[in-house]
Amino acid sequence: MPRGGTACGPCWEHAIRNDERFVIEAELTIADQPPDPGYVDEVAVRRTLDGEVLPLGANELDEVIRRMHREGASPTAISEMTGLRYREVRARLHALASRAVGNTAPIEAHKTPQVA
Repeated sequence: MPRGGTACGPCWEHAIRNDERFVIEAELTIADQPPDPGYVDEVAVRRTLDGEVLPLGANELDEVIRRMHREGASPTAISEMTGLRYREVRARLHALASRAVGNTAPIEAHKTPQVA
C-alpha cells in the first residue's frame, strides 16, 4: 500500500478482528484503561501546524498554541491559524505560562468573557 493510502476492506476487517481477539484474550475492559486527561493527539497537532484545518480538543489546541508561540508566532498569527479570537489566544497563552510556572488551574478558568 502506498504511503498515505487506505487499506482495503478485508485488511481493515483483519485488523479489527485481531484487536477484538487481543481484548478478549487479555481480559481488558474499558475500566482497565481510563482516559488520560493530559493526552495530546500528536498527529492532529502536526497536521494542524502543517496548515490542515482539523477539529481539535482543548489539549491539542493548547499544544498548537504553545508550539506556535515558541517558534515566534504572534497572537494574531496564532488566531488566524486556529480560528480563535485574538483575546482567547492571549488568555490561553497567559494560562499556559501560568501553568508552566506552577499554577495548575485549568485554562478554562482564565478565559476572557465573550462580549455580545
